[in-house]
Amino acid sequence: MSSESKPFRLSATLAGHSQDVRSLTSTTSTNPCTTLVSSSRDGTARSWTRTSSSTEGMQVESSSTETSTETGNGGPWKEGVVFEGHHQGFVNAVQWFKLDGRDYLATAGQDKLIHVWPLPSSSNRSTTSKELSPEFTLIGHENNVCALAASDDGKRLISGSWDKTAKVWKDFQLAYTLQGHEQSVWAVLALEGDGDDLVLTGAADNLVKLWKGSTAIRTYRGHTQAVRALARLSSTTGGGDLFASAGNDASIRLWSLTSGETVHTLYGHDSFIYSLSPIPDEVGGGLISGGEDRTMRIWRATDGHCEQTIVIPAVSVWTVKVLPDGDIAAGSSDGLVRVFTRNEERVADAETLKSFDDAVSKAAVNSSQIGDIEKDNLPGLEALGSPGRKDGQVIMVKAPNGTVEAHSWSNATGTWTKIGEVTGGVSQAQKQMYEGVEYDYVFDVDFADGAPKLKLPYNNGQNAYDAAQKFLIKHELPLEYTEQVVAFIDKNIGPAATLGQGTNEYVDPYTGASRYTGGGVATGSGSGGAALSGGFSGDPYTGGGRTMPAVDATTPTLLPHRSFLTFPQANLAALRSKLGQLNDQIAADGTTSSKALSSTELTSLDNLIAYLLVALGSPKPSQPIGEAEQAVILKLLSWPSAQRFPGLDLVRLVSLSTPLVEALPNVLDTIRDSSGPVKEQETNTMLGYRALANSFLPQKGKEVMRDQAVEILLTLTQRALNGLSKNGKIALATVALNYSIFAVERTLSSVATQPLLNLITALLRDSDGETIYRSLIGLGNLLYSPLAKELSSATSSEVKRLAKEAGQRVEEARCKVVLGEIEKR
Repeated sequence: MSSESKPFRLSATLAGHSQDVRSLTSTTSTNPCTTLVSSSRDGTARSWTRTSSSTEGMQVESSSTETSTETGNGGPWKEGVVFEGHHQGFVNAVQWFKLDGRDYLATAGQDKLIHVWPLPSSSNRSTTSKELSPEFTLIGHENNVCALAASDDGKRLISGSWDKTAKVWKDFQLAYTLQGHEQSVWAVLALEGDGDDLVLTGAADNLVKLWKGSTAIRTYRGHTQAVRALARLSSTTGGGDLFASAGNDASIRLWSLTSGETVHTLYGHDSFIYSLSPIPDEVGGGLISGGEDRTMRIWRATDGHCEQTIVIPAVSVWTVKVLPDGDIAAGSSDGLVRVFTRNEERVADAETLKSFDDAVSKAAVNSSQIGDIEKDNLPGLEALGSPGRKDGQVIMVKAPNGTVEAHSWSNATGTWTKIGEVTGGVSQAQKQMYEGVEYDYVFDVDFADGAPKLKLPYNNGQNAYDAAQKFLIKHELPLEYTEQVVAFIDKNIGPAATLGQGTNEYVDPYTGASRYTGGGVATGSGSGGAALSGGFSGDPYTGGGRTMPAVDATTPTLLPHRSFLTFPQANLAALRSKLGQLNDQIAADGTTSSKALSSTELTSLDNLIAYLLVALGSPKPSQPIGEAEQAVILKLLSWPSAQRFPGLDLVRLVSLSTPLVEALPNVLDTIRDSSGPVKEQETNTMLGYRALANSFLPQKGKEVMRDQAVEILLTLTQRALNGLSKNGKIALATVALNYSIFAVERTLSSVATQPLLNLITALLRDSDGETIYRSLIGLGNLLYSPLAKELSSATSSEVKRLAKEAGQRVEEARCKVVLGEIEKR
């Protein structure tokens, strides 16, 4: 068997990113080493280098359940420089190119910018991340830059953007703009020949266009949904005339560049295809693809036959790349880069392969990938005794314990491999039909007054970003609303959308991305509660600004509400990484070096992170944090305001299980502080409010919040809403709501009644729906509590009037329900 016909097997897992890996690029030579660069939603690009001389194995650090070791003559992978600190938000695309003998890396991001970085030469590999900065910044796009490509000679850099254009850059300056697509340009490809002025673009308008200079000379029609990827096939395939495109319709089309006709259509993926990469003839030829169905597929060049399907234990395979030595890499939604090889010397050891297989088998599979089959009609494990019909075929079987397992057929090994347990409904009774397709959810979205409601379909396990983009494209709505739609989906999936699951719009203070997992709100202890309908609104940090109406509430809100609301989710890896980076900065600054954590204190910090890993998964941690860990928190809160936010976030998380009495004055001082840049104040204050909200959860925390209620409420009232972000206002309203539960429980001092009422009335003057909704719940609790007797009739009438005005401002059904309850008091 030739090496080209052998199946690809796992070689290495590269861990370093804290969020989805969106793009991969590599150098074109293995001499003196192979360099792979990945970019991520965590705001960074990272380089990975594998030398060809080493024969030693290397353990690649991983935050997942997998452990990857690479051995053999392929040499170990090592993480190189990290390109960070210059993009605001996601880094969507990355492209290596060589120009005039120098290596460059282009990165493109959510901030509309393209940065061009000089890569360290082979003789200067000791360059550190801190020493790197972009040599050029290319400015011109008006929206998110999502695609990059470079010509073979490096003289042309091509970019694609949500602003519906592609741009051609020469000598690091804009040469011309390609205008003609009606939707976002998601794929670009530089072609060689004919004056080196040919470019292919693929867009969300379902079209592929060929450009000569700034003029579109041919349009390729055939895709029924958005085009996400382009690749030029090798010169021996179709005489060098073929290129491939793929997208949301789950098909790969091979086109004749000159005739514009579809030569062949490849089917196999079950969902969106995000990425393509050609395999050079010298290492076997063909094409690889990656997509939303968790797979990377290897296609034969001669006839388009799918030779192998590799299942990745993640929701999405965002990007794939063929390396110069014939290995292939995949970047996925779990933040990992995985390298696969046909070379036996570079295959990972048996233990690592088993760990990978176990991760695949334990992954949850979206039921929409399989189809809707009655569970009682499924075959048992005996069905695995028959061979599959094609590579990548997926069948469901019923295991002896009653669970439904998904198994995939591999032509390469001639076996069925378990790829996970099926999530979502497996009977029609759990599904909703929309346009002939069954979904787990079909939301009604009231997008504009007087206009028909729009349907937003979604399946369990589906990538929320792509469900959002598909919805916006279908209804010809701006893609700038992607983040808001994603937040809407996050809030509404599940058996019911309840108070405490109402907002997931936390902006990650470490990466700038609004998908940071610290944004969720969960109901803590207590019973009873109010229903909360969904709704999504613009993210002040990522630029979304339009408030989206809510789904109609179908369950009435009941007062009083007795469940404390908290902010429990976390990205501990990003938190620890940011603390380390900032500690290095503080240590290097002579004016702040005394505040830096020592090696002993860093050990205590690691102990604290380990404690949180356990505590956040258990409502009753076995032990409170120690004195050394508490001292570390206090030291972090003494850091300069600009570097204080991760310390405040740490307080937020620890407060869920351990009351931090000593830290409370520092938190209140941060809230009172009005100096420094506005963004810095917004983030610190918001995190301070969230820490206070979380302090209501543990019993001792409740006692602290109750005993110091007057001081805390007076501080919050004095700070009021000045300079607060939307998320800060929601957090403040959550603190007010939690204090109102004390009133219902008869544990709030009467002296604290007026400060609490003042805070709630200030919040009711805002215009954000979530802020007003939580404030109305807080007011309703207060009016239902025994403390309501202490309010004069004039005061009671005035606050009801303010509440009514607030409800009229937002015009949300859920607020009207609460107002109806308030009017009864």
